[in-house]
Amino acid sequence: MGPAQTHPRRFSPGGVHSRENWWRRARGFSVTHSDGPAVSREQLVERARGLVPSLLGRAPQAEQLRRVPDASVSEIRAAQLARTLRPTRYGGFEQDYRTFGHVVRELGHGCASTAWCAATWMAGAMTLTMFPAETQDEICFANPDTHIGSTGIPSARAERVEGGWLVNGRWSFASGVHGADFMMCGVTIPEGKVRCALIPTGHLKILDVWDTIGLRGTGSTDTVAEDVFVPAHFCIEGALWAVKPPSAPFIAGPMRKHRVGTTQVNVGLFSSTAIGNAEAFLETFIAGASGRSITFARQKQSENVATQLRVAESALEVDLAWMLLERCYDVLDEYEATGEIPLETRSRMRRDTAYAVNLAYGAVNRVFEVSGAHALASSGELQRRWRDAHAIASQPQFHWDFEAETWAKIRLGLPHTHPNL
Repeated sequence: MGPAQTHPRRFSPGGVHSRENWWRRARGFSVTHSDGPAVSREQLVERARGLVPSLLGRAPQAEQLRRVPDASVSEIRAAQLARTLRPTRYGGFEQDYRTFGHVVRELGHGCASTAWCAATWMAGAMTLTMFPAETQDEICFANPDTHIGSTGIPSARAERVEGGWLVNGRWSFASGVHGADFMMCGVTIPEGKVRCALIPTGHLKILDVWDTIGLRGTGSTDTVAEDVFVPAHFCIEGALWAVKPPSAPFIAGPMRKHRVGTTQVNVGLFSSTAIGNAEAFLETFIAGASGRSITFARQKQSENVATQLRVAESALEVDLAWMLLERCYDVLDEYEATGEIPLETRSRMRRDTAYAVNLAYGAVNRVFEVSGAHALASSGELQRRWRDAHAIASQPQFHWDFEAETWAKIRLGLPHTHPNL
């Protein structure tokens, strides 16, 4: 494909625009700057808490649609949650990772699938700071509430053309793509190296192939690019997506001096969905326990000693899981000022996070076992949260065996093979 050839599909469907303005016009953005008000952690958490009743009410709809309902996406935008980590330069609140985790935990009380997608859109503000200032300016000055999703597996290809890259291919597991304005997509170039292409969602074909038992509402389906043109400053070298070298500081935003990539930070952010989901499961079970009877024991479920012990143990496990995540946030706070997080500490964070998520799943499963036949109803909240807990714990970044093995090897002075450390 020669650089002189034109590709109408590179541009917005409404007509031919200059490449300089296409990315703004393709999404209907105007170029205005907004400093945005200073918003505290408490205020952001309260905004998330205020969304819980409506997210909970739409959770069955999210499962039926197999994506986050448009009304829920609109509410998250109105709450400006995508600004949580966004630099103040772009109208964001530039909060810390602890705030991110607390917000997602609250959203998990409403709907785990929606919380997972919101975490994706919020984390997009973090990964965007790895792109050139020109790219950040073009997107964020236009709309500080831009939602950015990602699908990192480099299963598509990109070829050099005049002014940028021509992308073709298909990606899987695009969580939250239906509510995203842009997607960060892994691509492989002819030399075999990986790059990250930032593509407007409107220029991707969204397939309908997501049909799972858990996290059904995330819409983590497949997307396809067919001759999509990506300007050079919207396609960065792949390693920058995972970790910025010390010689290339972030333009702005919350990454600062950590010198760790999104794969390291995200395990402590997305995992808070599991905690919120588990807490809501226990709250729902407890609220109904006094109104349910154990048939053969001939007593209320709330009065059954075995049930009481299960509830107590599960509640303790969820509390411990949250404490482990808080320790991860402590590490991020500490090393924001001092620099690179040591290898063993990074591995411990991943170990603790995997254990926390599995604690949350075990807590849900223990109580679900005594929830009775009514909990099996496909429309019930308990079975949905049980399925979502299982789906979260099944995520590869939360695999306890691998993270535990890696930490033990490092602690014992042995070489490890972890790709994200």
